[in-house]
Amino acid sequence: MAVARWLANGTNLAAIVAALSGAVAVFRYWRNSIRDRENLVKQQASAAVTETLNFLADRDVRAALSALDYSEPVTMQALRIHAPTYESEADGGFSDDEKLARDTIDQFLTRLEMINFLIDKKVVAEDDFRQQFNYWLELLGEIPRADDELRHLSDANRKALWHYIRTYRFGGVIQLFARYGRASLDKGSPESLFRAR
Repeated sequence: MAVARWLANGTNLAAIVAALSGAVAVFRYWRNSIRDRENLVKQQASAAVTETLNFLADRDVRAALSALDYSEPVTMQALRIHAPTYESEADGGFSDDEKLARDTIDQFLTRLEMINFLIDKKVVAEDDFRQQFNYWLELLGEIPRADDELRHLSDANRKALWHYIRTYRFGGVIQLFARYGRASLDKGSPESLFRAR
């Protein structure tokens, strides 16, 4: 009887309805949040695959990766002599092949910067890209790990690559590799930041 009287009181009934409505709203919000998170994870995974395929479909990227993987001599020489005056001094010491190799490396590094931007904007998940690009993170990284197995790119060639990356301020590449513990965000000269295997 007391319960019926309590329920009959309009104020109490309104409070119950409000509480139930609030509980339903919280439940819906929670369910939608889970669904939204699941959708985001799927979208990021799909974006990672799409971006990796687009990245690898770029002719310059494939050429740069191949040149670095096989330590192609013209490319490595172009990285070593990257004189900052070569654009203003036509005879800056670069052959046509070395200029082409350098342009190819520039395109590759620019594409890596775009991937870093997509990770920053949460279009691509950091871990998804790591899984897709792990071979190259290990092979090309400025900072090796004790358990690395990929050692066919010599320290001298990795050092030339990272000197080039830092000299020409490919900051997005540095940030990308640093995400995975493969580059340093510290200040310093390229020589002081590089770690030999």
